[in-house]
Amino acid sequence: MEPENLDNTKKKKNWIAPTITTLVGVAVSVLVAWYQISLSEEQIQEAEKERSKSVKSELIQIVEEHVINQDQLDISRLSRLAEFRAREERLLITPTVSEIVEGAEFNIIKSQYLEYDKKQKFKEIFNDIYNEIYTPDKANYTGISENAVNDILASINGGNNKDASTKVIKLATDFSSRIEELEAKNKSRETKSFTDFVRILIDKPEVLIIAFFAYAIMLYGITMYLRKLRSDKLLRVKLESEIMEDYVRERNEFMHQKYKGRLPDNE
Repeated sequence: MEPENLDNTKKKKNWIAPTITTLVGVAVSVLVAWYQISLSEEQIQEAEKERSKSVKSELIQIVEEHVINQDQLDISRLSRLAEFRAREERLLITPTVSEIVEGAEFNIIKSQYLEYDKKQKFKEIFNDIYNEIYTPDKANYTGISENAVNDILASINGGNNKDASTKVIKLATDFSSRIEELEAKNKSRETKSFTDFVRILIDKPEVLIIAFFAYAIMLYGITMYLRKLRSDKLLRVKLESEIMEDYVRERNEFMHQKYKGRLPDNE
């Protein structure tokens, strides 16, 4: 009886090892995928920062050239260029005109190659630019496509309706193009990848816990079912063997009784 009990105990423990191994493998895969997602997101953010710096540097250089050459700076054109470069580089946040002008002013004021009198003169030019940007009696919009909207408002306030209409159409066209791009990206993401699945598990850990328990229950059920099939097969083989043994024994007894009377009597 003791060997049979040991065998039963071993059979009961057979399903535990594969379950633990599988769960550990899934956990490791999830952790590795989470690390890769975090690393890729950091790389994306760093790339976004570098592109933003590059775009801002180009626009600042334009402002510096205008100020140093004492050429009038067209705020509307600068805002359009900022929107254009942001779309071209696929930036999430477009540099504002004020940020660009402030960067140019800082570079000029800190320059060691300009005399103090010239710096003071450039400060006056920057003051005029700031007065044009921050006009108190004009509406100011902050949000998506900030530069383009404020450029339209400036045209409206200046009474240039034709220019404002053209800019409104351009803004609507750009906005429509962005919507189409986002729709195309969403369609391409309809097929869930392993990374998307891992992201769902990270955002909703209860799904991961439920999945683990469901897998453990399923594996236990499959193990018990396979064990029952194996047990039924062994029992069937055992019964067949016993039936065959009984048949052979009965046949031998029958043959013995049948031919017993025909054997010569030694007496």
